[in-house]
Amino acid sequence: MRFPGLPEDHSKLILDTFTPSYRYIQLEDEDFIRIYGLTVFVDELIMRKSLDTYFKICGGVKQKILVDPTLEIGMSSGARNMLRKEVPLMTTSMALMTTNPFTQLTANLFLKIRNDNFKVRLFRDHEKAVSWLKEQ
Repeated sequence: MRFPGLPEDHSKLILDTFTPSYRYIQLEDEDFIRIYGLTVFVDELIMRKSLDTYFKICGGVKQKILVDPTLEIGMSSGARNMLRKEVPLMTTSMALMTTNPFTQLTANLFLKIRNDNFKVRLFRDHEKAVSWLKEQ
């Protein structure tokens, strides 16, 4: 089973909604997990809940992730530090959505130089991000 923490009939399921924060974790076509938020400021509590839900779903197996923070208000430095520390434990590859072309260009150059245990790439186009993740 690809997602050991879930029942067999979980296709296209929104796995958790952190109301009132409107942060979602959703499966996409059995290929990857999509994490996104709507008008939410991600603090340490929301990040902890997101990470705990993710680890529960995956049952200790690293998965591909599409993270789309483009509609979120922002993220606290504590939440960002928590994410930096735990991302290597949770994924083999991560596509990160952005709306800023300069951010996309500079971050992708920087990430190419780094030697992480997983692949990360920024995208402005959702379909390109999905295609890249499926190739990984």
